[in-house]
Amino acid sequence: MIASTVGKFRRISALSGFTQNIKSALDIHLFKLEHVILEREYCHQSLIPFNRIQIIIRGEGTACINEKKYTLKPGYVYLFPLQNRVELFNKDELEKIYGQFNINYHLLDIFTNERELFFKKIDSGLTVRYIDMIRSGSFFYGKALLYELLELFSAEFDKIISKKSSLHQKFSSFFSQCEDLNMTTVSLAEIAGKLGMNEAHFSRIFKKKFTITPKQYITNHKLNKAKEFLMFSDMNLNAISEHLGFSDQFHFCKVFKKNEGISPSRFRNEMRNIDA
Repeated sequence: MIASTVGKFRRISALSGFTQNIKSALDIHLFKLEHVILEREYCHQSLIPFNRIQIIIRGEGTACINEKKYTLKPGYVYLFPLQNRVELFNKDELEKIYGQFNINYHLLDIFTNERELFFKKIDSGLTVRYIDMIRSGSFFYGKALLYELLELFSAEFDKIISKKSSLHQKFSSFFSQCEDLNMTTVSLAEIAGKLGMNEAHFSRIFKKKFTITPKQYITNHKLNKAKEFLMFSDMNLNAISEHLGFSDQFHFCKVFKKNEGISPSRFRNEMRNIDA
């Protein structure tokens, strides 16, 4: 690229700094954003591989996350980290905005292993604009709304990112190679060698830091992608298994059921019918 500048300029403000650089590398996926009304005595329990965000517009409800109970009130935004068992209940009718999303850094959702519910109070007048953005049916309005809501939790993001970023950077080359979902031709010994370790030491260090082995991380990453295909595409099981580098459909189904407790077909049916 060729560029030239004549004259001087004065910078007023800019996005910069450690956490801003990290945030620019975040990979945010919006899967669902809906405006819903829940009838009286509504009750729902689930454990899903996505973060959930909810804005209570009218009525009150309760949420139990990891056996800790919260009251859901109008004028608040609630962020439920993924992979936590959540129970929702409302005695009377409840109106809310509901969304599912992932926010990944080096292929790991930054809310992984976060156990608490996050919440922030907002101006109740904003909910009218939020409803209009969803009603427009525009994906870009929906993504913009998600970004606006996530900005409310910027301080929490900074703490989480600062806590986890140096650890992720150490293994960045491994995470980069995992972006190639078909890793059948890459051995852990080769990956470890590039990091200056032997395979056994690499596996011990990785498990100590992330609580899973490198092989399980690769499997989890493939299964997370498989879940996305099962929920949001019409790819058949054979096509999914081939795309993700499994030896065949039988192997894919066996690994999926061993790790998730249900078959891929059942997962597809249940997740496509999941309630808010």
